[in-house]
Order: sequence, then C-alpha cells, then structure tokens
Amino acid sequence: MPARKRAELLRAARRLFVRNGFAATSLADIAEEAALTKGAVYSNFESKEDLFLALLQEPSGPGDWAHQEELHPTDLSAATGDSPEERAANWGRAVAGLDPKRRNLALFFEMNAVALRSDRTREWVSGHNREFFHALGTELARVLDAPEADPELLGRIAQSLYVGLRMHEAFDGAPADAEVYATAYRLLAHLATQRA
Repeated sequence: MPARKRAELLRAARRLFVRNGFAATSLADIAEEAALTKGAVYSNFESKEDLFLALLQEPSGPGDWAHQEELHPTDLSAATGDSPEERAANWGRAVAGLDPKRRNLALFFEMNAVALRSDRTREWVSGHNREFFHALGTELARVLDAPEADPELLGRIAQSLYVGLRMHEAFDGAPADAEVYATAYRLLAHLATQRA
C-alpha cells in the first residue's frame, strides 16, 4: 500500500508540475490530485523539493518528461553525410523537427531554476547532466570523426545549443528554423574537428 500511495503521489505531481509548474503547485494540490491526504504526502516525502527530486530520479517510463528525446536529443541516426559538418547539419535539421510541448519546456527550465536554489537538487542535476553530456559527446565525437574532442564538453555545448534555441523559440512563439539548427551544429562540428 505505501508503494502504491507513493506512485500515486508521483503521478499526481507529474501531472500538476507539467500543467501548472513547480512553483504554482502545492503539496496540498498534489494530495488532492492523488485523492490522498496531505499527511500521505508527508509520510512519503519530506518536502515538495524532495518529491520533485524523486520524480526526476524515476526511471524512464510512460509520461516521463525528464528523459524525453525532445528535451534531451540523443538520436544521432539522422547525422548522415560525407563530412562531419554535413552530418552535424543534418542532425541539427532533425532535432529542429522535434516538437517539445511548451509546458514540458517550462518544467525543464523550472527544474534548472529549482536546482540553482537548492544544493541537494543542484548536486543531482549536475551529476545527471555530466553523465548525459559525456554519453552524448562520446557518440557525437564518433559520428563527427573528432576523436580528440572532449566528450563532456562536446555534449555540453551540443545540448546548450539545443536548449538555448528552444528557449528563444518558446519566447518568440516561432517555429523551429531547421537551417538555424543546421548552421549551429555545423559550426560545432567544425570546432570539434579542429586539431590543436
């Protein structure tokens, strides 16, 4: 029964955080959404941040926004072409075609804001990001024929380009311009393949 209540609370929190955001969602709201008491929340989680961190740490599953490809692109199958720059540009065009929901983007940015205010969450997000950057950068270095590139730095820059472009599109309400992404990733490939 306790595991079921915890799962219900996590599902309710996920729905409310996506719908209303982290800051606007209270523990009472989560309890009500889960049809449980506020005491049930506190018997499973110390605080809203504790619940949020548990949600971030959940393994991937249906509705898991934290590991969605449209927030953390890792599929390099579209990175095709004769040169590293062409492969990177094609990957850029492919990631421009991803369509993250504005609510998911907002929650992604809120997660980062929460992490900036909390040592505990920042530590988890930082470790998670390092692993993600390294894995993505390792694959990018292989695809771009850039064996001397620092994988973590390459992954960090690739994700930063993606997140920055998505953020500005969300503000502007403009659709993704595939050629902007192609240019950004083409430049990244050019820098990654330069020898010191």
